[in-house]
Order: sequence, then structure tokens, then C-alpha cells
Amino acid sequence: MATIQTEPYSPDSPDSPDNLLYIQIGVYRGYKQDILTLKLSKLENKLLICTECNGIAREAVFCEGKTICTLCTAGKPHEPNDDVRESVNGLNVICPLNYRGCEWKGELLQLEQHLLKCDHLLILCNQECSTILTQYDLTEHITNSCPMRNIPCKFCEDLCLAKNVNKHLTKCPAYILDCLQGCKERVRRDKMNEHTEIHCEMKKEPCPYHEFGCKTNSIAKRDVQTHQQEYVVSHQQCLYQQMKLSNKQLNIETAGINGRADHLEKICDEQKEQILNLEKVCSEQKEQITKNNKDVNKLKTELENQEKLNKNLQIVVEKLNFEIIYIRTIMKIQMNQELTSKELEFFDEFDWEITDVMNGIKKHLKMESPIFQLYDNILQCQATFYMNWGGLTELHISIKCLTDKTVPQTNQFCYYQVQLLKRSYEDTPIVKKGIINSVITGDYIRIANLGNEYLYSILPNDTLQIIIHLIPTL
Repeated sequence: MATIQTEPYSPDSPDSPDNLLYIQIGVYRGYKQDILTLKLSKLENKLLICTECNGIAREAVFCEGKTICTLCTAGKPHEPNDDVRESVNGLNVICPLNYRGCEWKGELLQLEQHLLKCDHLLILCNQECSTILTQYDLTEHITNSCPMRNIPCKFCEDLCLAKNVNKHLTKCPAYILDCLQGCKERVRRDKMNEHTEIHCEMKKEPCPYHEFGCKTNSIAKRDVQTHQQEYVVSHQQCLYQQMKLSNKQLNIETAGINGRADHLEKICDEQKEQILNLEKVCSEQKEQITKNNKDVNKLKTELENQEKLNKNLQIVVEKLNFEIIYIRTIMKIQMNQELTSKELEFFDEFDWEITDVMNGIKKHLKMESPIFQLYDNILQCQATFYMNWGGLTELHISIKCLTDKTVPQTNQFCYYQVQLLKRSYEDTPIVKKGIINSVITGDYIRIANLGNEYLYSILPNDTLQIIIHLIPTL
């Protein structure tokens, strides 16, 4: 939309855009009387005319007992005069731009809306070109003459401002130029280099016979054929002289080549002899490698045998170490000496943890452990923990063999050690140990009894840890 001046100012320049407020009131603060279609009657003149500016009261108010324009109050106390305002708004008026040819007529109430759309109102172009024109001429101006309008380049079709068209043409890649070498062809700017280097008939180039002696080294491409026709004899003489020089040079080069060929032949003979010597050396080295490979394979075999022997020796040593530890352990057992934890770990161990001991015994009377393997997995056992209620109250721990054979055999016995740990407080573990002379399949062997002195110290929810070691002896 075009820019319209709406604030009051003094329109000193005839080229300024119209001020709507000034158009409506002229030199008055109210409306000019010359916009009325009919003159006011004396009564209307008395009621509707501002006593301050002598114009038709604009936004009429009562001020000091008089009807005046709102703009004429100068800040004095006032109040709206609705009757006068209604009468003023109903007056029939013409457009203040009637002198420019506007034929609009209507009520004064509609005047301001009309002026915003009036084709004869002077406005600024909305394209920021600073041109002042009527709204009627705005469309044609923006379409055809505004320097700030976007128009497509007729060469490359890119959009640019109308005022910058000439500047764009100085760089437009599609702009058509005369050939820079004067061949009279018109070429696009971005194709000019290709044209001048390849296609242009005025491109300068040497005569095709220049390398054979023709002194013409710069001639237009289109004149080359004519030049060749005019200088046929001269070009033939150049070719003849060049052929003579070439033959002489060829003879010299041939002699040099023959000499180099003889030298190369001599070198080839020497290299053949060297190759024969190398082949002989290679053959000898192959024989030596074959012999070495046999020796290596022999050494590998010996090394493998030695490794096997070392492994067997290691097994024997480990077995001897085991037997030494075993014998020492048996000796300590026979001498009734305490075994260390390391010595006990060397043999089979079964760890059975019983929680809530007393309540469990009172409820079940007897508790059986999970089945476990001992004695190199030959002896399959199950431990039993039960209370003897007859006479003195005692806890008994027994094991029984579940396998189908008797272990150990005759003249053998088995050492056991039972550790009972109370987890609820840190007491010294109770250790029960002894010797089992024989274990019969299905029979219980009692291995530990716990008397009252131990039972009284067990709380109802205590946890017992029973660790059983079975050590085969000879």
C-alpha cells in the first residue's frame, strides 16, 4: 500500500504527498466550508460553525459556553456536543480533491474513508523509490516505470531491480557481446573464452610449416589455407631442407645406436655368464637348504620328544609332591597332630550350612544334607544331623555310604575331621576328628556327638556350619 501523510504539517512543497488532515481542514482546525454542496442556513451557520477558526466544527465540543472544534480548545475544559457532531456528520460534501477531478459526493461522515481510497490523493510509491503520484497512477507506475520494481533480465532471466539493469548487464553471463578478436560473431559473455580459443576464425596461430622453416608464426585461422596456397613452393623448399637435415641427423643417430648396440651386446654376454654363475650358486644353496631342512626336522622331532619327556617328568614330580604331602599328613594324623588349613584343602571337603538350628531340629528331629562326593569321587555320602532326646540331650552327626562297594578296603582306614562353627557370634570352632576303619554301604557311621554343654550355647535361630574332611589312608 502507498504511504499517506496523516500528521499535520505545512505543505510548502507542491511535490509533497497529501496530508489528510490538511486536506480536510485547510487553514482551519475545523472543516473548510467550500467542501459543502449547499451553503449553510443562518441557523446552521450559527450552530455548526466554530467560533474560533470559523470552520465547520470538527469533533464539536462545549467550551466556555461556545461550540468549537476539539482542536480549538487549546487544553481548556470542555465536553462533547453530540447534537452538533451528528448534524455535522450528516452534511453533504464533495471531495476536497475535486479540483484534481474527483467527482465524489457524500456525507461528511464518509469523507475520511473516501480520502483513504481516493484515486486523486498524492501518495509515496510503496517500492521505496520516493516517487509522489496519485493512487490512480500507482498500479501503472509499479508495473512499468518504478525503478525499484523487479524485472527479469532478457538475457539470463534473473530478477533484478529496474534501476540496476544496466549494472547487471555489465556482468550478465548470458549478455551477447561482439567477438573480442573481431570476427564479427556475437557470443554470450560466458562462452567468449571458449570461442576465442577454439572457434574464432580470427584466432592467431603459426603456419603449419613454421616448424619446418616457414617464417610466418602468426596468422588468422581463416587465412591459413590461403597462405598455404600462396607459399606452396616456399613450403616445399622448407620441407626439402628439413628432410636433408633430418637424414644427416638420422645417420649420426644410427651410427650412435649401432655403437651402443655393440656395447649392449657385450654387456649382455657378460651378464649371461654372471647368470650362469648365479644359477650354479643357487643350485648349491638349494642343496644346502634341503640338508638344513632335514636337520631342522630332526631337531624338531628330538625337541618334541624332549617336551614329552619333560611333561612326563613333571607329572612324576607332581605325583611325588602329592605323595610327600599325603605321607606327611598321614604321619601327623597318626601322631594326633593338628592339620593346617592348607593340608585340609588338599583333600576332599564337604561344607554344610544349617540355619535356624534348634527350631529346625525341634520341627524335623533329623536333617539330612545334600548327597556329596568324597574320596576321589568314589565314596558317595550323605550326612545326618539329629538330636537324641533320650537321657542326655545330644546332637549327632553321621555319614553313610551310598555306593555299592565297601570303601576303604581291608587294611585301610579313613580319617575325618568335623568343624562346627556358630555364625551368630565369634566362638572358637568345635573340631571333632577321628578314624573310620571301614565304611559299609548303607550304614550310618557316627562321626561327631555334641553334648549339652554345646547345645545350651546355641540360640534358636543360630546357624551351624559343618565342614567334613575325609582323608584316605593306607
